[in-house]
Order: sequence, then C-alpha cells, then structure tokens
Amino acid sequence: MKHFEDFLLVSHKPLTEAERGWIDILRAIFPGEVPRPDLRRVQLMRRVMNDLGIEAENQRSHPSTSRLPR
Repeated sequence: MKHFEDFLLVSHKPLTEAERGWIDILRAIFPGEVPRPDLRRVQLMRRVMNDLGIEAENQRSHPSTSRLPR
C-alpha cells in the first residue's frame, strides 16, 4: 500500500467514475493544487461525511482508518 505522510491508501485499484467525479470536485474547490492528504484533513473529511450520515464501508475495519478519532 502507498503512504501519504501519515495516511495509508486503501488500495491501488483503478479509479471509478464516481472517484473521478470527486477528484473533479476537489480540483474545483481548491485554488491551485489540491493539498496532499494528511491526518488532519482526513479526520475533517470523515467528520463532515459522518455529519451527513455517510459512513465509509471500510471505516470500522481497515487499519489505516480505524485508528482515527470519530
């Protein structure tokens, strides 16, 4: 698995159309370059998704995400 500073990627599978859509949204939101993921940004994104009632399928069991505060 590939590491980005302190965040471990879940897989190296090819991107789905939905994932490409999220990348386009990130590019539209951030002026210039999209920042690299780090623990703080991942935690903030998780909080927003949880507040919206969206929970990642692997959030409870994957070692790279289970250590993050909920």
